[in-house]
Amino acid sequence: SPFAAKVPWMTAMRGTCAGGGGIKIDLDCQTGVAGLFAAGDICWIGPHGTYSFGGINIGFTSVSGYLAGQRAARYRESQRTLVEKESLPVQKDLQKRLHRRMAPLTRPRGKDPNEALLLLQEIIVPYDVSYLKSEPGLKEALSRLAVFENKVLPRQAVHSTHDLVKAIEVENMFKLSKLMLQASLVREESRGFHFRKDFPYTDNERWLKRILLRQELNDSLSVALEEVETPFVKPKESRSLPPGVKRAVRQ
Repeated sequence: SPFAAKVPWMTAMRGTCAGGGGIKIDLDCQTGVAGLFAAGDICWIGPHGTYSFGGINIGFTSVSGYLAGQRAARYRESQRTLVEKESLPVQKDLQKRLHRRMAPLTRPRGKDPNEALLLLQEIIVPYDVSYLKSEPGLKEALSRLAVFENKVLPRQAVHSTHDLVKAIEVENMFKLSKLMLQASLVREESRGFHFRKDFPYTDNERWLKRILLRQELNDSLSVALEEVETPFVKPKESRSLPPGVKRAVRQ
């Protein structure tokens, strides 16, 4: 038994379907952003109901990929006249975005993406941030991410398109890391792979909810809570200890 003897372990990052996070989509794979569709493991598990054995996630990946592609093409066709009318503003916006994405190629010196990735991992991978979480640890990690955003990301420099991809990946990983830590700070309970040392119980009275993070037009982050529907199966207990947690923590 893994709970009867000491077992070597290390922290690892898993896909969203295994833990219930990800981009929220509807049955047409549409996100909350007009024209943006998502599919596969980047999405939450709501559309197919549950995470379970038997290949359901392979099926979800295939079906959602097909639907997202079809719905995106249909959306593009419906917007053709509007896009053509506003082609000049759209092109200017794309040029601005491409210029920002290509910025690491224009810097003669700076931070190598591999080095930047290591610095990011040193912030989010330690067990007291990614596994045995607490409010002080999460806030400290968010503070270090703010320094990383201001001091490291703007200084990434590359000399090939291959390394440019790495630099873009580091930026995307930073954004996701920030969202994960902020959501972990909001959820004051322990559930699934999310464990808070300061809130070791699974709390079905207060936290049978989804945490929705949204970027507003002014780039600020809004947090909303959404009740989880339980029309068929309801939790047996209002509060319980997750598997493997020592009973000594009972109050």
